[in-house]
Amino acid sequence: MAKITYIEHDGTEHVVDVKNGLSVM
Repeated sequence: MAKITYIEHDGTEHVVDVKNGLSVM
């Protein structure tokens, strides 16, 4: 699994675990 941290324009952070090979928008 890959861990992605994505930060919104207002500074809110989201950490998401995704399966390897999954297409991420």
